[in-house]
Amino acid sequence: MGFPDVNVVMDFDSKNPEQAFPVLLSGYEEAPAALMFLKSSGITEPKQLNGKRIGSAANDSTFKLLPLFAQQTGMDLATIQIQNIEPSLREVLLAQGKVDAVPGQVFNSVLELQAKGVKASDIGTFLYKDYGLELYANSVAASPAFLKANPEAVKGFLRATIKGLKDVAADPELGVKAALAFEPLLNADTERERLRAAMSCCCRPGSNRRSRSTSACTITSAPTGAAIPSACSRTRSASTPGWARCATCTMPSPRHAPTRRAGRRARRWNGWPRPAASSTARY
Repeated sequence: MGFPDVNVVMDFDSKNPEQAFPVLLSGYEEAPAALMFLKSSGITEPKQLNGKRIGSAANDSTFKLLPLFAQQTGMDLATIQIQNIEPSLREVLLAQGKVDAVPGQVFNSVLELQAKGVKASDIGTFLYKDYGLELYANSVAASPAFLKANPEAVKGFLRATIKGLKDVAADPELGVKAALAFEPLLNADTERERLRAAMSCCCRPGSNRRSRSTSACTITSAPTGAAIPSACSRTRSASTPGWARCATCTMPSPRHAPTRRAGRRARRWNGWPRPAASSTARY
């Protein structure tokens, strides 16, 4: 079992159907894939990268999606110099001005750039999802052989994963503490910011993907050292039949969002946390 990018899995499965890996659970509401650049370079839109330099590891999942992003944004990859670099050097070379942009997961690359001395105000991002690429990203997958040999273990792992996601959504500080317990050398403030960014980068405050309900997202940037807001508020939309909610990219697939149909209430939580006591929604 693993947590690969679903787009890479689909590419592998299409080329190796006899060894195809089933994807069991989506880990993100939307993909955190993005192109990072420095605002001081004068770049304000993706097509301004034509004729410039992009640095990436050849097998990086966000780089594999670059041709699709280019089609959406008017980028001409034939004019762009692609530099194949080690993943550990990606943000370093951007900070040094040796490349003009790098693809990556926004909540990792932005923090890496800040760690390299780049001011947050100078970091620009082009999120793929903001240009029409509504994609999933890292997901839980397993080999067919392991699924067949250990079905109950897989079910238990998925239940535990969903419970962990629910707990972190309700109290993100628990996630920070768990990460530090697993790896004491991590910096608590950095992990708080990483989790905050992960929970906000793929949140859709205006709508959810499979229903037409609206929601209000209250996840906001927390100052260094401060606790992360514990949950998104959820309000019922008066104009639509669905139950509104603010999803986060650390939650399961939005198909499991609670819904209300044909005048009856259906509580299909399946891993979604119930709203905070202060929520205006009623169930």
